Amino acid sequence: STLAIEFTDGQSVPVPGTIYSTIGLTGILSANYIVEPGTLEADGGTASWGDTNIELSTDQKAESFVFDGTIDSLEVSDAGDTLRLGMTSFSGVQRPSRFGISIGDFEMAADSVVIEEAGIETYRLGPVAVSGTSDTDGERVNGEFRMSIDALAVPGYGESGFDVAMRYTDLDGASLGSMVRKLEDAGDEASPQELQFLLQDDLEDLVAAGFELHVDQFDFELPQGPVALKMRFNVEESGAGAFDLSSLLMTLDAEADLTASAGFVDHAMAMNPDAGAIIGMGYLRKSGDVYEMRAEYAKGLLTINGAPMPIPMGQPPSSDYSVSRSSARWHATRASPTRRAGGTSTRLRSIAKRQRGWNAHPGGGSMIDGISPPRESFPPGATGSVTGTASSNARV
Repeated sequence: STLAIEFTDGQSVPVPGTIYSTIGLTGILSANYIVEPGTLEADGGTASWGDTNIELSTDQKAESFVFDGTIDSLEVSDAGDTLRLGMTSFSGVQRPSRFGISIGDFEMAADSVVIEEAGIETYRLGPVAVSGTSDTDGERVNGEFRMSIDALAVPGYGESGFDVAMRYTDLDGASLGSMVRKLEDAGDEASPQELQFLLQDDLEDLVAAGFELHVDQFDFELPQGPVALKMRFNVEESGAGAFDLSSLLMTLDAEADLTASAGFVDHAMAMNPDAGAIIGMGYLRKSGDVYEMRAEYAKGLLTINGAPMPIPMGQPPSSDYSVSRSSARWHATRASPTRRAGGTSTRLRSIAKRQRGWNAHPGGGSMIDGISPPRESFPPGATGSVTGTASSNARV
């Protein structure tokens, strides 16, 4: 089979590559998508890729979706912006949940990631490795997420390594699913203010339902020395629709541990002398060749290195935004503009900042969201459907 993307205006754009499919007697569908190196130019944009091999399989009831693939290289350019990926591999097992989000396991690794804006290289990093897992337990969603980045450029500090590992338990599935759907519907044009109004109710319900978040690792390895952070948050359940900031502050239980090398702290103070106030106020204490901070919060009391810190209680003053909640909802539900043929017109800044399909996976993002049978979606701004065309031109 071959692939084509059909847009709502009737335009059809062929997709490179060939799909070899088999259907077993038990209804299991297996497919192998193979793409030879090539280049596609459309409407001022260019996409180039190396050898691509992706294997997909699902059962007869579409209760699970298995994927495993490699892309030798990928480069997408549009309006002077370019995204380059080195050798990239991905794999996982996904399945739909009744909350409208995909759950399961996934892994992705890329040798390098380069982003150019207006012909100037703005980001270069890699190798990059991302993995996650998620599952449901009744009305709740649990999961873990890990990411590791080498050669991440930090302005003013140089190249660093970055590692993060976090896990969450008891997230309210209904609220999480609603937030994901609204984000997907909003598109890339929604402003931060609109998104805040759009997600406010669901976010409050998510917090009111209670959850636990553990950041087990948040480490930077900088030329000036390492920085390590660990955090834990425990929000007690207060009931749906019962969100109240004062109650949250009284029931929140949290702690954080920060360790920074003396070389890093000295460099930070050299760049910004005001940073020395953090030490003067006792937020950082030197212990040998490192600085440390221990923060604890419980029952409305915050202590940093054993010293109590005042916390203002009560609802914060409302912000004067230029948009209303109703306008944000209108923006989120209106149809997205038609995407240009081939998909190369999607701005690379949007690609770099917000991967809608990945966001649908609570464990950090499903790389195959939109391919799995339960729900189809396309990159931001796209409208239409994917159809397969066999050699006889019959739809498959």
